[in-house]
Amino acid sequence: MEWAKIASTSDGLELFTRDGEYLVAVDGKELMSSYCHVSEDTLATVSRRCTNLPRPKILLGGLGLGFTLAAYLKEFGPDADVTMIEKSSDILDWYRRYTKRNSLGDLDDSKVRFICKDISQYNPDERFDIIALDVDNGPEAICGIDNQTLYDRPGLKRIFDQLTPNGTFLLWSAFDSDSFVADAKSSGFQVTTEKVDIPGEGWTHYIFICTT
Repeated sequence: MEWAKIASTSDGLELFTRDGEYLVAVDGKELMSSYCHVSEDTLATVSRRCTNLPRPKILLGGLGLGFTLAAYLKEFGPDADVTMIEKSSDILDWYRRYTKRNSLGDLDDSKVRFICKDISQYNPDERFDIIALDVDNGPEAICGIDNQTLYDRPGLKRIFDQLTPNGTFLLWSAFDSDSFVADAKSSGFQVTTEKVDIPGEGWTHYIFICTT
Protein backbone atom coordinates (compact mmCIF):
# COMPACT_ATOMS: atom_id res chain seq x y z
CA MET A 1 0.00 0.00 0.00
CA GLU A 2 1.10 3.56 -0.70
CA TRP A 3 1.29 6.14 2.04
CA ALA A 4 -1.72 8.48 1.98
CA LYS A 5 -1.34 12.07 3.17
CA ILE A 6 -4.04 13.00 5.66
CA ALA A 7 -2.76 16.32 7.04
CA SER A 8 -0.17 18.99 6.39
CA THR A 9 0.97 22.32 7.81
CA SER A 10 2.25 25.60 6.42
CA ASP A 11 5.76 24.94 7.79
CA GLY A 12 6.37 21.75 5.84
CA LEU A 13 5.13 19.03 8.19
CA GLU A 14 3.03 16.27 6.63
CA LEU A 15 1.20 13.33 8.20
CA PHE A 16 0.73 10.11 6.24
CA THR A 17 -1.05 6.85 7.03
CA ARG A 18 -0.80 3.34 5.60
CA ASP A 19 -2.50 0.19 6.88
CA GLY A 20 -2.85 1.52 10.42
CA GLU A 21 0.64 3.05 10.58
CA TYR A 22 1.59 6.74 10.64
CA LEU A 23 4.53 8.70 9.28
CA VAL A 24 5.52 12.33 9.70
CA ALA A 25 7.72 14.03 7.12
CA VAL A 26 9.25 17.50 7.03
CA ASP A 27 10.07 19.12 3.70
CA GLY A 28 9.73 15.70 2.08
CA LYS A 29 12.12 13.92 4.50
CA GLU A 30 10.87 11.21 6.85
CA LEU A 31 11.08 12.50 10.42
CA MET A 32 9.33 9.73 12.38
CA SER A 33 7.02 6.77 11.92
CA SER A 34 5.00 4.34 13.99
CA TYR A 35 6.16 1.10 12.40
CA CYS A 36 9.26 0.78 14.58
CA HIS A 37 9.73 2.36 18.01
CA VAL A 38 12.40 0.16 19.59
CA SER A 39 14.74 3.09 20.21
CA GLU A 40 11.98 5.17 21.85
CA ASP A 41 11.29 2.27 24.22
CA THR A 42 15.02 1.94 24.91
CA LEU A 43 15.28 5.64 25.70
CA ALA A 44 12.82 5.12 28.55
CA THR A 45 14.46 1.95 29.89
CA VAL A 46 17.88 3.62 29.84
CA SER A 47 16.40 6.57 31.73
CA ARG A 48 15.03 4.23 34.37
CA ARG A 49 18.54 2.82 34.86
CA CYS A 50 19.89 6.32 35.39
CA THR A 51 17.94 7.12 38.57
CA ASN A 52 17.02 5.44 41.82
CA LEU A 53 14.26 7.93 42.53
CA PRO A 54 10.80 6.34 42.60
CA ARG A 55 9.18 9.40 41.01
CA PRO A 56 11.79 11.55 39.29
CA LYS A 57 10.91 14.84 37.67
CA ILE A 58 11.13 14.21 33.93
CA LEU A 59 11.24 16.70 31.07
CA LEU A 60 10.61 15.26 27.60
CA GLY A 61 11.32 17.31 24.51
CA GLY A 62 9.56 16.28 21.31
CA LEU A 63 6.19 14.53 21.34
CA GLY A 64 6.32 13.11 17.84
CA LEU A 65 3.77 10.34 17.45
CA GLY A 66 3.69 9.73 21.20
CA PHE A 67 5.76 6.56 21.48
CA THR A 68 8.47 8.12 23.64
CA LEU A 69 5.87 9.49 26.05
CA ALA A 70 4.07 6.13 26.15
CA ALA A 71 7.35 4.34 26.92
CA TYR A 72 8.13 6.69 29.82
CA LEU A 73 4.66 6.33 31.33
CA LYS A 74 4.99 2.55 31.10
CA GLU A 75 8.50 2.55 32.57
CA PHE A 76 7.91 5.02 35.40
CA GLY A 77 4.26 4.32 36.15
CA PRO A 78 1.01 6.23 35.72
CA ASP A 79 1.91 8.75 38.43
CA ALA A 80 5.18 9.73 36.76
CA ASP A 81 5.99 13.45 37.07
CA VAL A 82 6.33 14.21 33.35
CA THR A 83 6.42 17.52 31.51
CA MET A 84 6.16 17.23 27.72
CA ILE A 85 7.38 20.11 25.55
CA GLU A 86 6.29 20.18 21.90
CA LYS A 87 6.63 23.27 19.74
CA SER A 88 4.16 22.24 17.04
CA SER A 89 0.48 22.63 17.84
CA ASP A 90 -0.19 20.46 14.77
CA ILE A 91 1.90 17.58 16.18
CA LEU A 92 -0.06 17.87 19.43
CA ASP A 93 -3.31 17.78 17.47
CA TRP A 94 -2.26 14.76 15.37
CA TYR A 95 -1.23 12.90 18.51
CA ARG A 96 -4.62 13.52 20.13
CA ARG A 97 -6.67 12.86 16.98
CA TYR A 98 -4.82 9.88 15.54
CA THR A 99 -1.94 8.08 17.23
CA LYS A 100 -3.01 8.32 20.85
CA ARG A 101 -6.24 6.51 20.03
CA ASN A 102 -5.18 4.30 17.15
CA SER A 103 -1.57 3.38 17.97
CA LEU A 104 -1.19 3.85 21.73
CA GLY A 105 -4.32 2.22 23.11
CA ASP A 106 -5.86 5.58 24.05
CA LEU A 107 -2.92 6.27 26.37
CA ASP A 108 -3.77 7.72 29.79
CA ASP A 109 -1.77 10.95 29.77
CA SER A 110 -4.06 12.82 32.15
CA LYS A 111 -1.24 13.61 34.60
CA VAL A 112 1.24 14.79 31.97
CA ARG A 113 1.86 18.54 31.68
CA PHE A 114 1.80 19.43 27.98
CA ILE A 115 3.45 22.71 27.01
CA CYS A 116 3.32 23.96 23.43
CA LYS A 117 6.64 25.77 23.16
CA ASP A 118 10.00 25.50 21.44
CA ILE A 119 12.18 23.69 23.96
CA SER A 120 15.20 25.71 22.84
CA GLN A 121 13.39 28.73 24.33
CA TYR A 122 12.01 26.99 27.42
CA ASN A 123 13.52 28.24 30.68
CA PRO A 124 11.77 26.53 33.59
CA ASP A 125 12.07 27.70 37.19
CA GLU A 126 12.30 24.09 38.38
CA ARG A 127 15.06 21.54 37.87
CA PHE A 128 14.65 18.04 36.51
CA ASP A 129 16.15 14.66 37.38
CA ILE A 130 15.89 13.53 33.76
CA ILE A 131 15.81 15.56 30.56
CA ALA A 132 15.31 13.51 27.39
CA LEU A 133 15.27 15.03 23.91
CA ASP A 134 13.86 13.43 20.77
CA VAL A 135 13.18 16.58 18.80
CA ASP A 136 15.06 16.03 15.56
CA ASN A 137 17.21 13.44 13.81
CA GLY A 138 19.97 13.79 16.38
CA PRO A 139 22.43 16.59 17.26
CA GLU A 140 22.08 18.23 13.85
CA ALA A 141 19.01 20.33 13.08
CA ILE A 142 16.95 19.27 10.06
CA CYS A 143 13.51 20.57 11.04
CA GLY A 144 14.18 23.98 12.51
CA ILE A 145 17.39 25.97 12.75
CA ASP A 146 16.61 26.81 16.39
CA ASN A 147 17.18 23.15 17.25
CA GLN A 148 20.89 23.67 16.63
CA THR A 149 21.01 25.82 19.77
CA LEU A 150 20.11 22.74 21.79
CA TYR A 151 23.31 20.97 20.80
CA ASP A 152 25.96 23.69 20.80
CA ARG A 153 27.98 24.35 23.93
CA PRO A 154 25.83 27.21 25.29
CA GLY A 155 22.71 25.07 24.78
CA LEU A 156 24.27 22.09 26.50
CA LYS A 157 25.38 24.26 29.40
CA ARG A 158 21.80 25.53 29.72
CA ILE A 159 20.54 21.92 29.89
CA PHE A 160 23.24 21.12 32.47
CA ASP A 161 21.96 23.97 34.66
CA GLN A 162 18.35 22.70 34.36
CA LEU A 163 19.28 19.34 35.90
CA THR A 164 19.43 18.35 39.55
CA PRO A 165 22.93 17.58 40.92
CA ASN A 166 22.61 13.87 40.06
CA GLY A 167 20.52 14.41 36.95
CA THR A 168 20.84 12.88 33.50
CA PHE A 169 20.38 14.31 30.03
CA LEU A 170 19.59 11.80 27.29
CA LEU A 171 19.58 12.53 23.57
CA TRP A 172 18.13 10.22 20.92
CA SER A 173 19.98 10.22 17.61
CA ALA A 174 19.87 8.42 14.28
CA PHE A 175 23.67 8.66 14.07
CA ASP A 176 26.81 8.73 16.19
CA SER A 177 28.52 12.06 16.76
CA ASP A 178 32.02 12.52 18.18
CA SER A 179 31.61 16.29 17.98
CA PHE A 180 28.47 16.21 20.14
CA VAL A 181 30.22 14.03 22.73
CA ALA A 182 33.15 16.46 22.83
CA ASP A 183 30.85 19.46 23.25
CA ALA A 184 28.85 17.71 25.99
CA LYS A 185 32.02 16.90 27.91
CA SER A 186 33.18 20.49 27.54
CA SER A 187 29.85 21.58 29.04
CA GLY A 188 30.45 19.55 32.20
CA PHE A 189 28.82 16.21 31.36
CA GLN A 190 30.20 12.73 31.60
CA VAL A 191 29.06 10.95 28.44
CA THR A 192 28.42 7.36 27.44
CA THR A 193 26.70 6.11 24.30
CA GLU A 194 24.24 3.24 23.94
CA LYS A 195 23.65 1.67 20.54
CA VAL A 196 20.18 0.46 19.59
CA ASP A 197 20.01 -1.98 16.69
CA ILE A 198 16.70 -1.85 14.85
CA PRO A 199 15.48 -5.41 14.13
CA GLY A 200 15.00 -6.30 10.49
CA GLU A 201 16.07 -2.88 9.21
CA GLY A 202 19.86 -2.90 9.46
CA TRP A 203 19.81 0.47 11.19
CA THR A 204 21.54 1.53 14.38
CA HIS A 205 20.26 4.39 16.51
CA TYR A 206 22.16 5.97 19.37
CA ILE A 207 21.32 7.30 22.81
CA PHE A 208 23.80 9.75 24.32
CA ILE A 209 23.70 9.49 28.12
CA CYS A 210 25.05 12.66 29.72
CA THR A 211 25.35 12.76 33.50
CA THR A 212 26.16 15.67 35.77
